[in-house]
Amino acid sequence: MRYPVQGRGKRGGLRVIYYRLKDSRQIYMLVCVPEVEEGRFDRQGNHHPAGAGEGVMIMEKALFADLVQSLKEASAIVQGAAPPSRRFEVTRTDVKAVREQIGLSQSEFARLMRVSVKTLQNWEQHRRYPTGPAAALLAIVSAAPELALQALHR
Repeated sequence: MRYPVQGRGKRGGLRVIYYRLKDSRQIYMLVCVPEVEEGRFDRQGNHHPAGAGEGVMIMEKALFADLVQSLKEASAIVQGAAPPSRRFEVTRTDVKAVREQIGLSQSEFARLMRVSVKTLQNWEQHRRYPTGPAAALLAIVSAAPELALQALHR
């Protein structure tokens, strides 16, 4: 959910994101505020810049009511009483399975992906996960290994 800040639109305003872990009934709420603005929020307590984050933030009543309502909706979704408006499921590619599918050693596959062998090992052991271009390239290699190998001049 996004709440606009006057003069900035929705992009410059408050952003609220709800997360629910799969197989869990617990909801996590992340609230992102770009900066304290008069009207929507007022700071009480420490006003000194060195004490940023200290003190109490007082939220506008209408904004607070909207957040409470959205939390009630999120709870109804978790309990199955209401359908989610959007649903995103993030699946992780099994890096080791992809590497074994195309028959490359760790060092060969690391060279193909343009990462270190240590990074590849971290991915395969699920200590870290590929992101950005590496994740995109991995998806391509997984979906069309012959084409990817040909394009990457294997």
